[in-house]
Amino acid sequence: MTTMTEHIRDEVRVAMVRRHVTQGEIAERLGISRQHLSAMLSGRRSRLPDAWEKLLDELGLELVVRPRGGAG
Repeated sequence: MTTMTEHIRDEVRVAMVRRHVTQGEIAERLGISRQHLSAMLSGRRSRLPDAWEKLLDELGLELVVRPRGGAG
């Protein structure tokens, strides 16, 4: 089963492919290292806190990642 955090990371990767941007380009725009962004996308850093995932599960809610209106 895919966790909410995995789903978010997957959607970010898909958005990067759609926009034809590399991890290096995004990292530079964010002011972080490419290694830090790579760690975020792999789940080694900046994981959504377990408590939030449990809270949303308990309430039958899900966090949805989607393009903003007009973005894409």
